[in-house]
Amino acid sequence: MTKGNQNPAFKALGLPRLRLPSRNWCIFWSILGGTIGSIVYDKYQQKHIRTLQMAKLDHLSHAQVPFNMIPRKITVFIAPPPSDYLEETLRVFRKYVKPLLNSAGLDFEIYTEERQGDIRFKVAEDIRTLRREALNPNADDNKSEHSIWNKLSSKLSKSQNTQEDEPLVKMSEKISVKDIIGITLYNKNDEVVREDQLVRSPEDAGGVICIGRGAFKEFMNGIHEGLLGPLEEPVRDEPVVLDSNELKGEKSSIVAQENEFINEEQSRDTSGESLIDPSNELKVIPTATSDEPTKEGEEDDEKPKKKGPLPFIYPEDYANAQLAPELDLSRPILDTNGVPIIYHQPVLVLRQFNLPGFIRTPERLWRFFTKRSQAEYYCSKTENLVLSRKHPMTIKDQELAVEEERDWPKKWVKSAKERNSEWVRPFEFDDRVIRHMWVVNDDVHDEDTLPSVN
Repeated sequence: MTKGNQNPAFKALGLPRLRLPSRNWCIFWSILGGTIGSIVYDKYQQKHIRTLQMAKLDHLSHAQVPFNMIPRKITVFIAPPPSDYLEETLRVFRKYVKPLLNSAGLDFEIYTEERQGDIRFKVAEDIRTLRREALNPNADDNKSEHSIWNKLSSKLSKSQNTQEDEPLVKMSEKISVKDIIGITLYNKNDEVVREDQLVRSPEDAGGVICIGRGAFKEFMNGIHEGLLGPLEEPVRDEPVVLDSNELKGEKSSIVAQENEFINEEQSRDTSGESLIDPSNELKVIPTATSDEPTKEGEEDDEKPKKKGPLPFIYPEDYANAQLAPELDLSRPILDTNGVPIIYHQPVLVLRQFNLPGFIRTPERLWRFFTKRSQAEYYCSKTENLVLSRKHPMTIKDQELAVEEERDWPKKWVKSAKERNSEWVRPFEFDDRVIRHMWVVNDDVHDEDTLPSVN
């Protein structure tokens, strides 16, 4: 077969004949180029969406505020996805939520959990603390008086034991850094003021972000438990659990009895060894005792896993419970800093797009190449929280981020139901509790409505 004609000019210059690559190479480079191009385009779109949303909120950080004012504070609750690590959820916060909060000049505080129930217990315990303080308002005053008296008595005792010379005093105790810099020269009133203290309505203060359906369930269960549950943990009928030393003692005694039985059987059969088939001899399986070293994995298996704190009240008991008789819910509940508690602050629920499993690989690939839709979802909802777009909470809001549960592994859900996990238990709202709560709007704005950035 002829190789085809070649341009005489190229041939005179010594250039080889130009040929297209083979069919296999064309397929390889097409797939490789298409994959890399899709990833690069998706990354560019994610950055573009994030930049546009940050530009919409950037004017909030340039507003002039007094030097002694603390900005609005957002509380963030983060829970790991089922059968996965906490880093997956933290990556979502760092990539999509945190840049917008920083661009708006807002403060935030993060709470994470390593086991189910930690978020619920934290939220409920904060409310129970307020109820105890309302029940015994003089408890803190007595504590402060005792602490002041202890400090004075300790100083008097030290002064009596010291010599006549005056002790050295640190310069920081006489002159503060503010005096040196000159901040308090024209601003004598340096009392710290929080922006959340100056709001007209309690629902305009702060905000709560729950990343994950599980975090939202625990947060709401904690609100209900703190307002409807008892102040002290109820007495539970728990089964008797043996100590680890008792278990090891029982295990060693059982192993010793088995070894004695095996030795007796071998001593009885020594006289008739020639009559016994070697294939039918009793095989002794070596067992690890408490004296022998064990592997790290075996030690972890023997250690009992830490369980999360149990709830003080369950959803089926909400209707018969009394709503926080120690608190006056007809007016906003304030914490020690004069800020409305998170019970009054608007709640933003962000679902997770974590999809494990080999069978759903096509859907996982589609989500990987279209993460720009996730970026728009997270950024738009965070914008609604920053700009205080909210509405009163209703019973329908208990379905927020419910589509995330379809992505939970079936094996994990099955085992969670057997363990009566909090994430798969019945999730209910009480009308008396959600009457004073607010939820961030669930609408997502289109990219075309965003301003342009030069």
